[in-house]
Amino acid sequence: MKRSRSFKINEVYQAEVKRLLNSRSRSKVIHRSGDIDASGDELEEPFRAMLRRRLPAKYLIGHGHIVDDQLQVSGQFDVIIADNSATPILFEAENGCQYFPWESVYAVGEIKSTYRASKRPVRAFAKRVEDLKKNLKRERTPANYLGNKIFLGQGLNAEHENKIRDPLFQFAVFFDSGDLSDGSVIEEYTSISDDYLPVGAFFLDGHMVAKAEVLPHGNVFEIGKFDFEPTRVVQRRDIEWVRVSFKQTTTDREGRVLAILMMTLSSHLNSCVLMPPSLSKYVGKLMKGAAFEAGFVAIERMINLAKTHGKKIPAEALEMLEGLQHRKDAPGE
Repeated sequence: MKRSRSFKINEVYQAEVKRLLNSRSRSKVIHRSGDIDASGDELEEPFRAMLRRRLPAKYLIGHGHIVDDQLQVSGQFDVIIADNSATPILFEAENGCQYFPWESVYAVGEIKSTYRASKRPVRAFAKRVEDLKKNLKRERTPANYLGNKIFLGQGLNAEHENKIRDPLFQFAVFFDSGDLSDGSVIEEYTSISDDYLPVGAFFLDGHMVAKAEVLPHGNVFEIGKFDFEPTRVVQRRDIEWVRVSFKQTTTDREGRVLAILMMTLSSHLNSCVLMPPSLSKYVGKLMKGAAFEAGFVAIERMINLAKTHGKKIPAEALEMLEGLQHRKDAPGE
């Protein structure tokens, strides 16, 4: 019997990593020229382009800031993955920086060329996530919401009532592990709450930091299953942060890391259920914060409506409208 061939998914992503590393080489040349912003773009945009190729069109991949319905603004994120079927962006600046409604956001990411322990890049990213989660507000997706503005009837739920259905997936990608070590991981990952740390830090030269089961096995410990689901990463007490380094002899170890990121991200996107943004709240906040003058367009129509519903309209209000009508009809007005 002819043996079936296996799909070499790691090799597919190995080719993607090579393409990304080529962009890193260009970035280094630009960085040496002194144009630091442009060198960052040479890394971030190819990575976002890879996400666009690999993810369905229902997701919009961009970068910039997140805004809630009170017009509070987050810090800047290198990658923002949003719902392309709702209202993916509120505004796009000339330089391509975009502003996303908080309700439409599935995931945020950080892209760096090289990990430098002295700069605490994971903690810096986590602090921006902390600012986002603490200062910007969005309503939780209710248990009876199916998506596409469809709700189940009263008493019916799509999932457990207490389940968080719209968690944020935060991740960090480094093209090079630099001076990554167990010491630097400990220092970064114990300095801020798990709520804000990336569920996975992925190093495209064959390393990864994520949470996994740590199982006693005789006098040593073994690493069990990894968990990348944002809510469980925070709530589970039987998993710990671990650093993984795929062996140098593994020829596709870089592609393996990228494949893990893409599959865990896709799993999150498939399970996360977002509510559409209520743009009327954004408009209301815009109007509330603005100084303006206003006047009635059709006072006579308002008077007729008031008289028709006279029992519901206070007499004082009706007198005020009639006074406005007389003033409008007066000469010189």
